[in-house]
Parts: sequence; structure tokens; C-alpha cells
Amino acid sequence: MASGINLTNQFLIAMPGIAGDTFAGTVIYLCEHTDKGALGLVILALAVQAIRRRGQPGQPVKLPLLLLAVVITQAIFGMWTVTLQLWPQVVTAHLLGGFTTLSLLFLLCLRLSGALAPLPAVDGRLRRFAGIALLAVVAQITLGGWVSSNYAAVACTDFPTCHGEWWPRMDFANAFNLTHHDIGPNYLGGLLYGEARTAIHVSHRIGALLVTLVLLLLAAMLMRRGLGRLAGLLIAALALQVGLGISNVVFNLPLAVAVAHNGGGAALLLVLVLVNYRLRQPAHATRQTEPASISNTTGQLDLPRA
Repeated sequence: MASGINLTNQFLIAMPGIAGDTFAGTVIYLCEHTDKGALGLVILALAVQAIRRRGQPGQPVKLPLLLLAVVITQAIFGMWTVTLQLWPQVVTAHLLGGFTTLSLLFLLCLRLSGALAPLPAVDGRLRRFAGIALLAVVAQITLGGWVSSNYAAVACTDFPTCHGEWWPRMDFANAFNLTHHDIGPNYLGGLLYGEARTAIHVSHRIGALLVTLVLLLLAAMLMRRGLGRLAGLLIAALALQVGLGISNVVFNLPLAVAVAHNGGGAALLLVLVLVNYRLRQPAHATRQTEPASISNTTGQLDLPRA
């Protein structure tokens, strides 16, 4: 082994059978074992504390346990991402696991903080539509992960057309064939030919258009309900994400914009989580800060008002 390589806090995984002259059929994967992997331990601690305090009012138990299960699943998908050589199905699932972890942590913070007062009676139709909007964003994020894992982000290099056409030649059958196991050399899994990747890219554009219409309608419904701040936050996150997506195409996928596009998707998802939480927030979720006291005049116990 070459001198100067420090393998402290590293573990090695032998992966025979990888194609490529560089490693002569074998790859050694170096995985750093440092405090960067402490998130799982923190979530484990949250789950343990939730079980210990399960009798306290307002203490969620199922949510921390679900979060722990998601993180364990994430670790498994992280392993498969490497051992299955960036198989697109696994990479996309791993991405969704990360977004799910972030969303559940945010929801747990909302539940534990109790800082937001419950809204008055909310129309059931608004709640249902907010749930549909959340599912639409999740579907679009899934499609974005499929774009990335199949290297389809640069399948179209012009906007708003693709290859100078509004409807170029596309192969949807192979683009969304979840059973294919084709693995390219040097970890490049999911190398589809041009027409299939174009179909994935165009589908992501169409999905973005549909999601934009759904979220704008949701914003209008929120404003009509008097929730202007939530509506403004939703529109701002949507505008940022759409702008970053267009910039990816126009500027030929610069790294900074691509990373920001992922962050924008996470921000938009968190806004939808916040909207749905506010519309479904239980009345006991607020933190009571006014202590009970004994009345000086009547001697009766005065409880804090709801």
C-alpha cells in the first residue's frame, strides 16, 4: 500500500467483479467512520427518550420510532448503493429516504416545540388538497431522483424545447422499466440510451408544470382562508425551485446549481410538511406556559386557560 495513506477510523469492503482496468477486477471501498455518522445515534437517543417519557402529555412515541426505522433502512440502502453499483432504483430510494428523514425530523421538532397555536376550524377540503399537494411534491422528488440516477439531467440542453422540439423522440417503455438490471462500467449504473433519457427528462418537466399548478392553487386556497404567510412561504419556495431547475438546463448543470436544486426540493417539501401540520395540528399540541395558581380571594385552584 502506498505510504502516506492513513486508514485510521476507516473500514474496507472488498468488491470483486467490478469492471475497469484501474482496479483490475477488484475495488476497495473506503468508508470513513467518524462523527459524520452520528445522526443515527442521535435519532436512536430520541427514540429511547420518547419511550422513557411516553406517559408525559404531548410526547410523541410513534414518530421517533418511525424515524429510527427510516434511518436503519437508509443505512441498508446506503450499503446497496455501493454494492449494487449505483443501481438507479436503489439510488432513488436512498434519496427518498434522506428526504423522509429530514421531513420526519422537522415534523418531530414541530410536535415537540408546541410554539404554533392551533388554527380555528379548517375546511376539510383544504386539508385534503394540502395532502394531495404533498404527495405531488413527493412524486416529483422521486422523478427528480430518477432523472439524476439515470444521468438524464443533461438529456435536454435547451429550454423550453428539448432538442429544438416540443415533443422529441422518446422511449417511455425503457425509461421507466423498473426491472432492468443493466449496470455500466465504473459504477455508472443506469446508462440508458438517448431517447429513454430524454423521456425521463421531459417527464420531469411535465411533472414540474403540474406540481406548480397544484401548489399555486393551494396557495390561493390558503390566502382565501387568511393564511397569507403560509401561502407566501409556499410561493417563495416554489419560485426558487422552478428557477433552479430551469438554470440547470440553461447553464448545463453546474455543480452549485445542481446541489442547490436538491436543497430547494428539500425546502419545498418542508414547507408542505409545515402546511399540512398547521392544517391538522391537534388542539393539545401547544405548550402551556401559564402555571396553575391559587386564587387569593376564593382559595380555588385557577387552571391556565386554553
